[in-house]
Amino acid sequence: MSLRNTIGAIAALLLSFIIPVVAAAGPLAMTLATSQRKFDVTIYPSPGTASRPIVLVFSGAKGYEAAAYHRLAEDLNSAGIDVALIQYLSEQDTTAIEHASSARARIAHYAKRMPDWVETARITIATLRNQPRYQSKIGILGISLGSMPATSASANNREISASAIVDGGFPANFNSTLHWMPPLLMVWGGDDRVFPLGSATALKNRIHMLGGPVELQVFPGEGHAFFLEDRNPDADQAKREIVKYFSRYLR
Repeated sequence: MSLRNTIGAIAALLLSFIIPVVAAAGPLAMTLATSQRKFDVTIYPSPGTASRPIVLVFSGAKGYEAAAYHRLAEDLNSAGIDVALIQYLSEQDTTAIEHASSARARIAHYAKRMPDWVETARITIATLRNQPRYQSKIGILGISLGSMPATSASANNREISASAIVDGGFPANFNSTLHWMPPLLMVWGGDDRVFPLGSATALKNRIHMLGGPVELQVFPGEGHAFFLEDRNPDADQAKREIVKYFSRYLR
């Protein structure tokens, strides 16, 4: 057995004992590994021990420092859906992105690291599937930069029952033939300058041509990071729409 599989098996075994105990006691932290390095996953479990759906979350470039992620996890828990916050960015990634000399340099870093970021999703799914608790449906949510590994991991992947992205899309170097996507919700700031609204429309049309459900919800006047803002009614509404969406497709 490879080192990666050994670590995943150990994590799965530990998780099978821990999750039922802490299901109503707060987040659960676990460490998994890709072929390149270890990464952390924080699971927000909803009460109970029966099998239930889970949503994998990929943050923006600043990680999970915004309180919005944790409030969203609590709202999904209230709907009977577990949440896994995946720390797909390493410390080296964060430093490289923060100190990149240009947008081109950042994009080059994304392209170099994307296979490893997508692997964090695959390893997490494989580990969760070893648990009786997670034999139900799986969803993926990506915010900004996190939308890139989220869409890549969802593409042609029947393990994913629903996906959602906020102000993002496929990575620039995505070159796999796209045959299928799960139902997709796209949440967009109408004044986003990082991922302009035109890119959202183009992505919606591309997914629509595959024949799957795709929704685009635009919040006029909002910029790129509105979803993570405190005391923003549009951000609050966007979170409610995401909870409703995953409840519809995963419950």
